[in-house]
Amino acid sequence: MPIPKIKLAHQKFCQPTDKFILAVSGGPDSQCLLKAFPHVVGQSFCLAVGVNHGLRPEADSELDLASALAETVGVPFRRVKLNLEPGSNIQCRARDARYAALTQ
Repeated sequence: MPIPKIKLAHQKFCQPTDKFILAVSGGPDSQCLLKAFPHVVGQSFCLAVGVNHGLRPEADSELDLASALAETVGVPFRRVKLNLEPGSNIQCRARDARYAALTQ
């Protein structure tokens, strides 16, 4: 969806003072979101949050990329470190923990 259509949807469904949390990593989808979304709602209405679930050693360096990009586009960045224990259903537990961290 082109940015003008996203802006129209934002105007239709959101309040002018709504704030948005952008859950980001260092991946290409997150980079695109972090570059484009502030143009829709304005930088002052965005907060980028990167979550390290404690499952992969490279996660911190990936979040360093996200943090640097957030700084470049003028969006505040917050890093959250979780310590999930290995075990069954790790993807579901990681998602639940991430969502809980994003609401704090």
